[in-house]
Amino acid sequence: MDWMLIFSMVIEAIMQCMENRSRPDIEASLRRPGALETLTLRRIIKQQTGLRGRALADAVAEGLAYGRSMPSEAIAAMMAEAEERVQAAAAADA
Repeated sequence: MDWMLIFSMVIEAIMQCMENRSRPDIEASLRRPGALETLTLRRIIKQQTGLRGRALADAVAEGLAYGRSMPSEAIAAMMAEAEERVQAAAAADA
């Protein structure tokens, strides 16, 4: 799967998590994803790509590995991008 596609899906997952979780909690979950993070990423990948079965499982595993391998600077950049998108969406709704 293309890393840019994974990047955009991880940002979308972060945006959804921002509704209920703090920034430090989200950053920690990128390093050590649990069941919630896995299911959120799986749902987003399935919605955006239509993948199923083994292909979906492989894409989720690749996305989780991508998050675990990111340097701190990349995580901070993803968090900033997600925050900007959330603020832009809120401004559009207002």
